[in-house]
Amino acid sequence: FGRLPWTWTMGANVTWRLPVEGIDLSARLSVYNLFNNQTVINVHQRYESQPGQVRENTFNTGTRWQAPRYTQLMVTWNF
Repeated sequence: FGRLPWTWTMGANVTWRLPVEGIDLSARLSVYNLFNNQTVINVHQRYESQPGQVRENTFNTGTRWQAPRYTQLMVTWNF
């Protein structure tokens, strides 16, 4: 109980310029949370649901975690 562990995330992206005659076309692939860290970012903080009534095994258990790895594909056409 007290402080939660440090959290960190790393993302990466790559952009391709597509060789289409007369058109400025590019595609970008982005990956968020590259290493898929799933650290707890919030916990149950109440030990009792009401004065004198202890909660069943929920105190200090995780309620929220970091977002899982996800990707985004974006195509850009400048004209």
